Amino acid sequence: MIGVCRSARSNSNRVDVDPYLEGIAAVKFISHSNGDERRATVRSIEHVERLIKNEKWLTATEVARLMHLPKHVADEINYETINNMKQDRRLFGVKYRGEVLYPLFQFAENGSPKFEMAMVLSILPRDEYGWATAFWFFQSTALLDGKSPANVYVQDAVAVIRAARSDFVRQDSEF
Repeated sequence: MIGVCRSARSNSNRVDVDPYLEGIAAVKFISHSNGDERRATVRSIEHVERLIKNEKWLTATEVARLMHLPKHVADEINYETINNMKQDRRLFGVKYRGEVLYPLFQFAENGSPKFEMAMVLSILPRDEYGWATAFWFFQSTALLDGKSPANVYVQDAVAVIRAARSDFVRQDSEF
């Protein structure tokens, strides 16, 4: 783990985790948390680090440049415009080390978010920090023949929409 623990007291069960991981289920443990909870959180942190390392992520400035905007325009609009797209659920990003990062797969060649992303995100539960959404997109699923939604999305966004509906939309018979 890279810089995860700021402080860990040997005489206490409390563990403080770096603020960039604030979205992982409130990862400050109080004295009554057990070892299983700690291990689960460590696994989540390790999963976050693997995703960041193994996938392609963009900052808001990089997204604005991907849209082929001139540098001075990209620098001016990057945060507000990209954040508005995120708030409108046209794209998603994750909070990581005090910054929001956006996975590359959701963008078209011209840099705009692919329109199907809004459809997928409208099905998925709202996720303040983006990690639950990222975990869903980057985890393989039998619904997509063992591939992850992120890998399938580029070629077949409709299949990803169907997988999201299967995972998150209750059928009348399930009530």
